[in-house]
Amino acid sequence: MSLLDDYQVICTVGNAKNAGKTTVLNYLINQYQNKKVGISSIGLDGEKIDQITFLPKPRIYVWPQMLVATALECLKECEAAYELISTTNIVTALGPIVLIKITKAGPCLVGGPSTVQSMQLLIEELKKHSCEKILLDGAFSRTTLAQISEATIFCVGASYSYQLDKLVAHTKNTVRLFQLPPYTGPVDLAGQNEILLIDDNNEFLSLKTSTTLDCGAEIIAQISPEIRSVFIPKAVSSSFLQAFIDQRKRLNCDLIITSPTHLMIDERLLRQLFRLKQKLYVLQPINLVALTFNPFSPTGNRFSLAAFREQLSDDFSLPIYDVLEKSEKYE
Repeated sequence: MSLLDDYQVICTVGNAKNAGKTTVLNYLINQYQNKKVGISSIGLDGEKIDQITFLPKPRIYVWPQMLVATALECLKECEAAYELISTTNIVTALGPIVLIKITKAGPCLVGGPSTVQSMQLLIEELKKHSCEKILLDGAFSRTTLAQISEATIFCVGASYSYQLDKLVAHTKNTVRLFQLPPYTGPVDLAGQNEILLIDDNNEFLSLKTSTTLDCGAEIIAQISPEIRSVFIPKAVSSSFLQAFIDQRKRLNCDLIITSPTHLMIDERLLRQLFRLKQKLYVLQPINLVALTFNPFSPTGNRFSLAAFREQLSDDFSLPIYDVLEKSEKYE
């Protein structure tokens, strides 16, 4: 488990339904049986039947002394014995988030908060209880959890596509997005809540707005030739990036965003963005430590790990683990 030794807050995020996130989470929970572990999810996880596909799912299996932060209604489905520790002020559609201590091992339904802000509060609460490891499950497409974790595991599933080349291309783009470099420039952007245009002298002009939603072209029109960087603190829209790409020959500025999860764009635009000479930086980089691969899809298609690795190319430096091969995980 040396891969994760130095990290307290660890999350899993997936590329699709049935990517193997719960399998990975259960593996980590099992490995940390003798540690004080806190567990939560940014969605609902551990149910017997998937609420979207209606297919059977692996349950989350927890051990004595572990702490689980879950919605009150989820306790009705908890088969592990537990002691109620506290009720938080974080409210979900399934009731307030409660903190329980497991007293007898068994399956547990975990339904955590739906926002990053609430999850951050929950992490601080679990830290107060001296949890050595905090394991967070990120629901499908909810990669925002990665921005508040110390280490992220990206779970890739064959269910994303029937075509291996499409799965590999999506994986490469997502990994490259997660690995965007941190901004290390001279301008202190911490706490800035408005879009800033930064020039050669590191002086900036505020546009008095925080997001590019519904005003992408208007923002691009205000970027003059002497601007070297544009800082966008909140969501970065497709309309803004399309206008940025269309005007790439005129513009000579890099983009600085808060985190990779602030990009609200499709894969086509992402590929175009990566081809630009202009660079993209983040204030809150994601520490992606590994990929896991679920080669099997409930719809029938299956790929080999060897073929997946080969198409990713030799310069892909992250470790990759097959969720169906117990001997390969995190050793």
